[in-house]
Amino acid sequence: MNKIYTYCMALLVMLSFSCSSEDKAAIEIPTPPNSSTVDLSGRVVDENGNAVAGAQVTSGDRTATSGASGSFTIQATVSNDRGFVRVSKAGYFESFRGFQKASETGYIEVVLAAKATSVVFESSTGASLTNHGGTVDIPANGLKNEQSGVDYSGQVTADVRFFSPDDEGFATLMQGGDFIGINQSGQTGSLKSYGFFAVELYAGNGDRLNLKDGVTATVRFDIAPSQQISAPVNMPLWHFDEQQGIWKEDGAATKIGLQYQGAVSHFSYWNFDILYPNGTLKGKVVCYPDQTPYAHQRITISNGPQQLYTYTNWNGEFQVDYPAGFAVEVIAEGTFYGQSFDVPPLVAGQLYEMAVHSPYCETNSSFTFSGANYPAFGFAYASGTCSGNINVELNTFTPGSAIHFIISNMPTASSGTFAFGNYADGNYCELLGDFQLGTQHYGTSLGGTLTKTGPYSFTFSCLMKEGLNGSNETYTVTGSGTYYQE
Repeated sequence: MNKIYTYCMALLVMLSFSCSSEDKAAIEIPTPPNSSTVDLSGRVVDENGNAVAGAQVTSGDRTATSGASGSFTIQATVSNDRGFVRVSKAGYFESFRGFQKASETGYIEVVLAAKATSVVFESSTGASLTNHGGTVDIPANGLKNEQSGVDYSGQVTADVRFFSPDDEGFATLMQGGDFIGINQSGQTGSLKSYGFFAVELYAGNGDRLNLKDGVTATVRFDIAPSQQISAPVNMPLWHFDEQQGIWKEDGAATKIGLQYQGAVSHFSYWNFDILYPNGTLKGKVVCYPDQTPYAHQRITISNGPQQLYTYTNWNGEFQVDYPAGFAVEVIAEGTFYGQSFDVPPLVAGQLYEMAVHSPYCETNSSFTFSGANYPAFGFAYASGTCSGNINVELNTFTPGSAIHFIISNMPTASSGTFAFGNYADGNYCELLGDFQLGTQHYGTSLGGTLTKTGPYSFTFSCLMKEGLNGSNETYTVTGSGTYYQE
């Protein structure tokens, strides 16, 4: 059934939040009856990819703690095939990561955003909190104790951080992770973010503070340079519902110059976003040639309005929602040959199950040239020049640059030592080596051998000259590995 329709049917009534009166205009999502659990494992890291130990991971009424490597396991609650975890650690903003249930197991990675230097001010004077192109104006005498609701007077410690779509790693820091939101009409979809921010306020005794009922704070945020042309004049505001793990539309901001300006009635994560109807992509990645699952690896969805990330589970399976109407590229990160595949535009609510994808997942060879070592993936293909012969390419799959070593006319024997020929002689059906380093080519000269150590394994050492017709300067290239042959 159409996913948006399913959510709409689940919205039995528009209710106010029970947590505080400032949320009366928001939308309550009833707990759906279609609930289950998933054995979820994952890893908590900081913005530099370093493991974060001792982080508390919560799903429903279950908790776990990340170990020395940042890893954790938890039985996570899932409703309508979607769940989320809440991750907290002193010195970081809380993080919420959503995921979709592809099978009985799941895997995620959670990136914690570090807090900047805290700002201290008196509640009686208020403050303008600035960070990374954004400002939040806290009104004087406008705060209360979040739990008791009692008006607060005294010293305030504030942590604030703004996140721009042009920031590196923005999508990994976006709360929810899967960019799912629900608007004021009860429609769910995928968000395109124009930036989000977090504000946390604390009393002198450590209690959380928030805005009083009926009080608002003005927010101004610089529009990211990459979005200044496309940024609409009127922008919906969304707050992150920490109980439901989803973004909810709550107010609007206006474009004034190269900034968005709006007002918020309480503090949590807030977002400037456009909502798109979405579809669902379900897939599986296994490694060529042995079909082992490509487990616990990141999948990137690009070319849509917003870059998205998801992760494969133990079986190499993944499932993710993304905006309908966009042809996207799906990249199995960390793989080599055949790492990306294209998905046609989806219609709203469509479930697209892609064929099993089988890239080369790991290096199996390497070679060294002029002191630099290049891990590579070796694979064989039929020679287009010499009938019955095969060539073996050791490809580094270096983004933006061609770096590979080709062994032409690889011996088919399982053992033995064979001499390389001279590329300059023009006999292209003998054993030759061709090294490409960007725009530079090197060909084997006389001297050097290749030893077969098995049917599909080898070692070699050869002399090469720049320019396939040879030059005066000679380089030594050594290497070893295995290759796949269909």
